[in-house]
Amino acid sequence: MKILYSRTWSIIALLAFAFVLRAAFLFLAGVNAPLTGDEFAYQQIAENLTAGRGFFQTNNPFFPGQVLYAWQAPLYPLLLGALYKFVGSNILVAKLLGIVVSTATVYVVYDLTRRVFRAPLLENVTDETRAHNSAFVAGFLVAIYPGFLTLAHLLLSEGLFIFFVMLAFGFVARALDEGGGRKWLWLAAAGVAWGSATLTRGLTLYFTPLLALWLAWIMWRTRGGSRSNVSCLPVGAMPRACPNGASARVVGAMPRACPNGASARGVGAMPRACPNGATTEGATTRVRPYAQLEPRRCLWWSRSRSLRRGRCAIIFNFVNLFCWKPKAA
Repeated sequence: MKILYSRTWSIIALLAFAFVLRAAFLFLAGVNAPLTGDEFAYQQIAENLTAGRGFFQTNNPFFPGQVLYAWQAPLYPLLLGALYKFVGSNILVAKLLGIVVSTATVYVVYDLTRRVFRAPLLENVTDETRAHNSAFVAGFLVAIYPGFLTLAHLLLSEGLFIFFVMLAFGFVARALDEGGGRKWLWLAAAGVAWGSATLTRGLTLYFTPLLALWLAWIMWRTRGGSRSNVSCLPVGAMPRACPNGASARVVGAMPRACPNGASARGVGAMPRACPNGATTEGATTRVRPYAQLEPRRCLWWSRSRSLRRGRCAIIFNFVNLFCWKPKAA
């Protein structure tokens, strides 16, 4: 409970730091700094929408004097127009909205990273501890990145676009992490976030088929089991059978035979029970908590003995991105 309490406060402190840093950059740049570039276009479209004149602009530098109705993606100017409907055409409020969105992106990156790096890697370091530390570093880098600090207070769609893209992958991570019936709700939410990103900037439209194929592949890989059923990363000496039939390596004593000749199923730190209720005397085998991979990954990893003590953590984390399985429902 104390660890969870400290983690919660560390996240709150990180978000507060990100917000204050972005607000400081806003005041350093000038609250009433003149608009430039595409900011003019978004501001004019939002004002036209608020006044009921429609979605158009006349100040595009590439087409001077012409009326353009579909030059900019619609979601960001629509959001500004809805905001101006309540507070009036207040540019400062619009810039504060960008700061809030940018701060929310810090948390989205934190949550996404925590779920991806939840699998245990090193001994005596729990999966949640490693996940929180990795996620905190990722969130901190987003919080202090100069490009994001400047982008936060500009009337540009990139900040909202980045937020929706990261949110889409964050929802996918939640679906794979939690599993069960709620998995499809999170996937639907990921689709909504991805569609919102496409309406903010059309760049993601071309990648939508690739995203759909990737999600279909992930769903196909995870259809037969859960993350908890495949915790059989092979390290050590003698093989034993995992509950799902995959091969697992254990560290320690050689697995013992049951009195009736049956084999002891399962892996873990404590001796397991035999099918007839007897115990495997003297079997003190354990599995080192490196990761939870698919059976075919277990077989591959058993041939890479140089990696088994965590000396290639970066390579392991990269592989873990493609071996990630959801938890049991």
